Amino acid sequence: MSEASDPRSKLDVIYRDVMGEVGTLVEALGQVSQTVNSCIVEAKKLPMDVRQVVGETNRRLNDEAMQEMARVCQRLEALMQLTEQHRRSVMYTHKRLVALTAILGGTAGVLGGLLAAALWLSLS
Repeated sequence: MSEASDPRSKLDVIYRDVMGEVGTLVEALGQVSQTVNSCIVEAKKLPMDVRQVVGETNRRLNDEAMQEMARVCQRLEALMQLTEQHRRSVMYTHKRLVALTAILGGTAGVLGGLLAAALWLSLS
């Protein structure tokens, strides 16, 4: 009787195959365990990394906001100067119109007075 046909030897072959696979699985589990441990270590570092990223992003956004605020302030300053120029122009025009109105009003008054005098003289 050959060894392969013996039920006991078939069981031994299966047992050796299973034990070989179990050994391979134990090694794989050891590698997985090491990977999990390294992931845990990395996960513990993550909050610090996240804080660093948030801090860097905050600084970058703050710098960009400050630059934009400076640009806005410069634009507002230019607009204020332009507004001041327009205000001066309007005030100058307003003064001229007031003077012109006073001259025209005075002239109309004098002409009205002369016309009234002429009419009074013609009726008398």
